[in-house]
Amino acid sequence: MSLERSLEQIMPHADVYFVDVRAERPVSNYIAGKSGVIHQSPQAILLYKGKAYWHGSHGEVRAEPVLDSLNEIADS
Repeated sequence: MSLERSLEQIMPHADVYFVDVRAERPVSNYIAGKSGVIHQSPQAILLYKGKAYWHGSHGEVRAEPVLDSLNEIADS
């Protein structure tokens, strides 16, 4: 399931932000520096307590792993 189509399921559990990496390169670089996740596109990064808890790019950017990670966080 695509991440965009699953936003209604994700948004009650996490703040969601989209960054246009071409238009907002400084923001993209800042996120990469703070998270330690090298930029790829498309990409999703789930941050928890200021650290990258999960990240995926290209075919990994799907709702299931994000929702699974959110459930792991909720259960911890």
